[in-house]
Amino acid sequence: PLMMWLRKNDDLPSIIIHLFKQDWVIFFMAYSGMFLDLFIVPALLFDKTRKWGFLLVLSFHLMNSQLFSIGIFPFFMIAASSLYFSPDWVRKIINYLSGNNWKINTSSQLFFYKDSISKKQKIIIALLILWSSVQIILPLRHFFIPGSVHWTEEGHRYSWHMKLRTKRGIGIYTAKDKRTGVVDTINVDNYLNDRQKKKMSGRPYLIWKFCQMIKKDYAIIGKDVAVYANVKATLNGRKYQQLIDSTVDLGSAARPTFPVTWIVPLHTPLNDRLNNNSINDDGGE
Repeated sequence: PLMMWLRKNDDLPSIIIHLFKQDWVIFFMAYSGMFLDLFIVPALLFDKTRKWGFLLVLSFHLMNSQLFSIGIFPFFMIAASSLYFSPDWVRKIINYLSGNNWKINTSSQLFFYKDSISKKQKIIIALLILWSSVQIILPLRHFFIPGSVHWTEEGHRYSWHMKLRTKRGIGIYTAKDKRTGVVDTINVDNYLNDRQKKKMSGRPYLIWKFCQMIKKDYAIIGKDVAVYANVKATLNGRKYQQLIDSTVDLGSAARPTFPVTWIVPLHTPLNDRLNNNSINDDGGE
């Protein structure tokens, strides 16, 4: 996916565009990003490597902010990474720039340690352990759900799979009157704007929500309809294959629970690719 995103980014300087056409540059960026994620926390934990680690974080996120449309995330991560420094770093900078003498407390002055802890502190510790456990376990739940998480989206939320896949869907939605059998083809533009259509196109849960919306819309005018989604999708440049079982009435289907039976499993291999890999993807989140 990184190759597909960077090679369609044509508003950069010509020398950068030329570099992105080189396979080795793409591999270098992919693997250097992986190693940064693996080793940046140990680098930030130790005094001798913290400043160098922060410079790497700063460079990495500033680059991402220019290459990808990911909003405030890079700047939030830069700010959050400053938490690895001593709490007095802000005061030191302000004192240096302004000439003021803002009092700087040492860590021993800021934190007090006791041999025993109170009941209230034990409750807080227990809640922190519970919260941390959720943050560790929740991102791993997709390993216990059949199928590729990048295809089915089951367990994708909160799994920290950012920028690991590019995906797009195309489909036709129909509503069949259960009494008369008359079939209407739905004009998606009447319901969603361009950004909403792009986000929904490859996400089964959002497709289900859209079908529920259509059913409710028909119910307002007194019609009970079955709603079908004939949707195909491409994942990481594969040829399009069926994503949603077009024979299932999603308007009447219950809220999706793992695993979802109306999602067609991914069977198209990665080497069976589209001729044109410049896919107008959903952002690869």
